[in-house]
Amino acid sequence: MSSTKQPFKKLSQQAQSILSVLAVLPNEKIPSSFLELHFSFDEGEQSIDLLSPVLGEESGEDYIKSMLMSIGSPSEEYVDAHIEKVRLEKGKKAIEESIQELISQNWIEKIEKQDKETTQTYYFLSETNRTQLLETQKEQIWKITYPFFQSWEYKMQSDTLLNKNYEEYASYAKHFLELNENQIPFLEVEEGIIQDVIAKICKEIALYAFENTKQKDAFFFIEKSAFLQKKLTEKFPNNIEYENELGTIYEKWGDILYKSGHIKTAFSFYNLKVGIAEKLARQFPDNEDFVFDLASLYGGLGKLDFEREKYKKSKEWYEQQSEYIKNTEGLIQDVDFLHLLNEATDKLAEVSSLRGYPVTAIEKYRENLDYLEQLQQNFPDVLTKEQELNYGDLLGETNQKIGNFYYKEQQFKIASEFFQDQIDIYEFLIDEAKEIEGEVDYFQNCMTIGIVMLGKCYLSREENDKALELFNEAENIFLEMIENTSDREDEETYSKNFKVVQKLKSQIH
Repeated sequence: MSSTKQPFKKLSQQAQSILSVLAVLPNEKIPSSFLELHFSFDEGEQSIDLLSPVLGEESGEDYIKSMLMSIGSPSEEYVDAHIEKVRLEKGKKAIEESIQELISQNWIEKIEKQDKETTQTYYFLSETNRTQLLETQKEQIWKITYPFFQSWEYKMQSDTLLNKNYEEYASYAKHFLELNENQIPFLEVEEGIIQDVIAKICKEIALYAFENTKQKDAFFFIEKSAFLQKKLTEKFPNNIEYENELGTIYEKWGDILYKSGHIKTAFSFYNLKVGIAEKLARQFPDNEDFVFDLASLYGGLGKLDFEREKYKKSKEWYEQQSEYIKNTEGLIQDVDFLHLLNEATDKLAEVSSLRGYPVTAIEKYRENLDYLEQLQQNFPDVLTKEQELNYGDLLGETNQKIGNFYYKEQQFKIASEFFQDQIDIYEFLIDEAKEIEGEVDYFQNCMTIGIVMLGKCYLSREENDKALELFNEAENIFLEMIENTSDREDEETYSKNFKVVQKLKSQIH
């Protein structure tokens, strides 16, 4: 490659970007497809991202989309497909023109390799040119390269590129880290935004590696991710996004450790995440993302301790979650936080039961009835029909749990009230669910179980006529369900319930 070439600063912006990436990628041939996946194309004064999926506020694409949508009545899918076609065609053309510019100016070489019936194209930057770039244009290279890194991070989160090119991506990421350690301190560039993206890239590679049994890589990349992000929070202590991301990395590191069996160490990282989440929620109480993150985090840790049968610790986490939501103004009026409170209260009831405190468990179940009623009734404009039915189902199920408790305690009159509520709830759900395939039979089965339990209460109170009437009703429903179902497993369930009712009836005769 000739040493006579146009200076870097006189190249087109697109050519500078491509050259900058070639300068920091490993000193190997770079496949053309790798570049095409990540570059954007600048058109005039508007920067329209034609290949990069990362669209900034000034990208101009939203304007183009709205303009196309206003012409006739095309579907959004059609417009998106049209934009994507333009994106690919114009972006590819711009990249080809920029590559040709770099070749003609003696910056890079183009290499074609025949592979079976296809020809693969690669680009190569000599070590001489690479060294010259790194020594004279370090900061400018990193600034220009930032959109490339951001695009890479986005794509790893949104499609299957890692699955197809894992080794290539892992190799590039390791090279970036080596450059930072030995040649280019990208912590200083653009207030750390490049390092922030590199840390996120390492996190995504770590998570993919762990899910695909590459445990050594998983631990390497998650450690690097945390190291880079921790340095950012130290350098820029007032940047809350950097601190929030550090908390996310700690949580993901905890997940990797937890699933690897390193439970104690995992919870040390979870506790680091809790510390950051509590700090951010305390400092920014109006930030819904921070507040919800903390509330859901308490519940997530409660679930982990519940799964490993650490019920006392699980109870503490769920109590923290519950008290935080109830004591923070306005949260209980929000459907998402009320849902978390519902889940926490249900788990507190279950934990109390497992720890041998049935009275406390029932108190929590009864408290949860109120939350479930609010969820089912107070958010018609927010919840889908399926979500309303789900909360109704939970309401019916909770009434049954409370009824079962009082039945075992031989408080049959109180138990009857809850079983009657169970029946009423499922009757309502059956009417509401007629348009949803598969739900009606399930709700009908739950309702009929309530009828059977109500009958048992009357039987225990020696009110045999009422008991027999209810058992006959349940028997007929189960018989009809057996005749109408085509599912063998459902048929076995209904048949078993039918036989239970017949046995109960025999106690009367």
